[in-house]
Amino acid sequence: MLAVFDPIARDGRGFREVQMSVQAAYRRLSRHRDPAIAKAAMALSSRALTYARGGIPLVEDLDQITALAPAKDGVPKMPVNEA
Repeated sequence: MLAVFDPIARDGRGFREVQMSVQAAYRRLSRHRDPAIAKAAMALSSRALTYARGGIPLVEDLDQITALAPAKDGVPKMPVNEA
């Protein structure tokens, strides 16, 4: 999951549409029946929020992204290499 979504979140950190799409994907994956996938989605959602907070200039846009994200804190909950 890291290899697929992380570069998109990183390189699209300043684009609301990219961040909304990434978080929508993580939201769906965070509800996966496999707990390892759900846990990884939550951690990567946090990582993507950190990217967004460094690139989205409008607070309103960032608020929308955060509301959609399954994780809200922007700090990974697990080492990324476990994803």
